[in-house]
Amino acid sequence: MSSTKSMPIYKKFVQEGIIKYKLHEFMERISEKAGFHGVEISSTPIRDIITVYVESPGVMIGRGGRTSKRISDILREELGIQNPYIQAKKVDKPFLSTRIVASYIARRIAKGERYKRVAYSALGRVMAEGAKGVEIRLSGKFGSQRAREERFREGVIYRCGQDYIENVEYAVKHVLMPQGMIG
Repeated sequence: MSSTKSMPIYKKFVQEGIIKYKLHEFMERISEKAGFHGVEISSTPIRDIITVYVESPGVMIGRGGRTSKRISDILREELGIQNPYIQAKKVDKPFLSTRIVASYIARRIAKGERYKRVAYSALGRVMAEGAKGVEIRLSGKFGSQRAREERFREGVIYRCGQDYIENVEYAVKHVLMPQGMIG
């Protein structure tokens, strides 16, 4: 990260947290087509290694590493990360990642596919990956003037308690359609 020798320790932690947040938001925006799952940053004396977990690493790296070099230049200029090195790692079971499933659903609905077919397809793929349960909520205007919410469930879904806190993940993705916003 950046050199902060004469800074109080609490300000250093706050600054590092802000940089990590900005990095996460930036990488999520850049690697949308690659199926973004998460990002880790680890500092070494020589360089800062940024590991991006994606569904398809080839899309993230680009042809001949051009995309990763361009991302490194942007990170150096905008976030002040000295000598960044971008690694893209493949997620083992992509449909157990809520972010990847949400972006999958959003992409297919944006293409104009029927929302029920997309939701049931995603539901089946998540359960095939080995999840205990899944719930998909879609809300917005689905071909009519009135907005409504649709829920698709399968398996065991925890609603409260320690199991809910530890085991339930969620992600939200918005799609701008001609008739209005779907999320």
